[in-house]
Amino acid sequence: MLRQVLFLSLILFFCGNASADYIFERRIAMELLKAGRQEDALAAFQKMGAGEYSDFQKSDALEQAAMCAQRLKRDKEAADLAARIPLIHASRTCQIRLLAEHRKWTEILAQFKDEKFAAWPDDYAAEAFYLRGQARYFMNDGEGAAVDLRQAVELSPDNGTKGRAALALGENYRNRLKDDEQALSAYEQTVQWIPAGGHYVPYTAAVSAAAILRAQGKHERALAMAVKFDPDKAQGYWRGMLLVSRAETLVAQGKKAEAAVLYKAAMAVQGLAESDRKEWEKKSLELERN
Repeated sequence: MLRQVLFLSLILFFCGNASADYIFERRIAMELLKAGRQEDALAAFQKMGAGEYSDFQKSDALEQAAMCAQRLKRDKEAADLAARIPLIHASRTCQIRLLAEHRKWTEILAQFKDEKFAAWPDDYAAEAFYLRGQARYFMNDGEGAAVDLRQAVELSPDNGTKGRAALALGENYRNRLKDDEQALSAYEQTVQWIPAGGHYVPYTAAVSAAAILRAQGKHERALAMAVKFDPDKAQGYWRGMLLVSRAETLVAQGKKAEAAVLYKAAMAVQGLAESDRKEWEKKSLELERN
């Protein structure tokens, strides 16, 4: 966190967008956040937002303040702070983010359905497209979600956010538009952009891609995707799911004994929901009987 703050501070300083005083105050406020002192950080950011700083600096401070208020479950205060952000793209993105935190999908579409995000800076536009795409997905507008999520993938500034947007695009193609080929392409992009494990985004993409490939009878490709990530580096549900994805692919190949071993390993994972454990136990027993 501190390294990121220092890096951003240097960029702001050399670009002429932030004074030395602002950089110092921001670093102190971020250290308060890092220490878990949300109330103190909120006060610090609010003070900066009211200070003699540029619109760029005030926008940064008030955005941070709004997120502090949201974490403190002071929703009205968070919304008021977001509305006070001087830069329109920063203000509206923050407002959408706050609504998305509470899954207020209808409110996002009511307020921002026709907003022209493409005119905004790429990082803000990418987030806004992603969140509106999610809102459309959850409101069963698959075509609209695809348009927004493709924009989010294109405009996202780093591989992590590209991967997250690509996963959402894949889920939309698979679950809303019933287009497995487009879904598979998006899932494969996800694991290309986020090739290391440890996070639900690449795990979800790999498991979902393997399922599509199994259904298509492409068992070798399915297995390659199922073994993309090491279950030993995952925990809880995702450790179990990675093992089960391999097991299901082996079943499709007729390797039932090997699959039963993997189901048993999945059952032994700590932190599983009891429903998952029972389901995998049932499948293991069925394979053993056969």
